[in-house]
Amino acid sequence: MTGENPKLALFLYEVSVDGSMRNVSLSEGTPAPLWLVLKYALTAFDAQDLSDSASAHEIIGQGMAALQEVNYLRLDSSLVADVRSPLENNPEVLKLTFEEATPELLSKLMPGPTGSYRFAAAFQVRPVMIVPDEPPSLTQLVGVDYSVSPAVEIGEDGIEVLVLPSLGPRISKISPDSFAANPDDSQAQHVEIIGADLHLSNLECLLGSLQLPIIAQRTDRLTVRIGSEVAAGSGISAGEHPVLVRQQLETGRYRTSNLLTARLRPTVTGVAVGAGTITVSGNLLGRDIDDIRVAFARNNAIVKVTDVTAPDPTDQTSLDAEWPDGLDSGTYRIFFVVNGIQAINSPTVVIP
Repeated sequence: MTGENPKLALFLYEVSVDGSMRNVSLSEGTPAPLWLVLKYALTAFDAQDLSDSASAHEIIGQGMAALQEVNYLRLDSSLVADVRSPLENNPEVLKLTFEEATPELLSKLMPGPTGSYRFAAAFQVRPVMIVPDEPPSLTQLVGVDYSVSPAVEIGEDGIEVLVLPSLGPRISKISPDSFAANPDDSQAQHVEIIGADLHLSNLECLLGSLQLPIIAQRTDRLTVRIGSEVAAGSGISAGEHPVLVRQQLETGRYRTSNLLTARLRPTVTGVAVGAGTITVSGNLLGRDIDDIRVAFARNNAIVKVTDVTAPDPTDQTSLDAEWPDGLDSGTYRIFFVVNGIQAINSPTVVIP
């Protein structure tokens, strides 16, 4: 500071976003502008450039009294244009509020080698708006007929919403997502496909490329049968398969749902021991293109695993597997796996 006249020094020390105004927009449906809080410190100096004298304290008191009088800032013609112009479009009245000027705050604002600081007052001004670069976008009002001049308010008669009856079936869950096929339809497992718009006409449910019989249909679910069509093994093997629901349209095309994955298990109904081989019976036991494995367990531990190749063609109801080399005689539990999916039944066999 220079000069011999008493003076007030005002400086901006912090700018922050006004949290209470963060979502306040200038008009309905437009993004909110940036609302700021400006924080200032006010310091006084006497004729000797001292800020801690009685004269300096009197000067800062006069400055605080003047700020108190304008706690709601008036942007009138008495302000110079450079000050008034940036603020006069602010839709909210600018408010001035005093804050505590604690020793911790002042020590941060006025660090010095002596560890001392000047006496000062602190206040904030809010909310200060930063005007958006783009003007707000507006649309015509709902319920007003703009085809005539002047426009006429017609209320709900002017509301017209075009809605498609359906975007097609959607599926969200398969319950259960792991199942086996039973050749006896009266004993077959029923599986629920859960989703939306499953009440539509001409719906089909596919497991892989195989169409499943739909036995019940509601808005939020289909019930399908995993029976003889699947157990026949002519069009599908055990393993993981995509499941989808599709609607056949009048044009002959299909409107298809999203895909989910289900696990189709092989079924083992029995194992017979022959000369150097075991014969597994059941359904969906695998084709020549499938990954088929038989594991031999003894004392709760797998001792041998052998890969098996199914004959071609096959109805997948019977499969011969050779005994692995080095397999000792005794009782073993058989685990049967096709394409990474294990059969639930694990029978025991006695190797002579």
